Amino acid sequence: MEKHIFTFGIMPPYSDRHQVIYAQDGETARQAMIDTYDNNWAFQYTEKEWGQSKSEGYFKKNQPLEAIHCEEEEE
Repeated sequence: MEKHIFTFGIMPPYSDRHQVIYAQDGETARQAMIDTYDNNWAFQYTEKEWGQSKSEGYFKKNQPLEAIHCEEEEE
């Protein structure tokens, strides 16, 4: 499973929070985010992109919400 991180922008109540979603791929993670928050979120990051943004000084005060784990579909 891949780790995906979603931010909410500057609007309360989640302005200083981020949502971690573990999913098979980015599309599945995005759909889980939409199912949970509708379109009330801002950006999607891969784990690598998130790490790069944090190393550049972004999201210093940002705290995670409880992680969402997407179930893998059986073939």
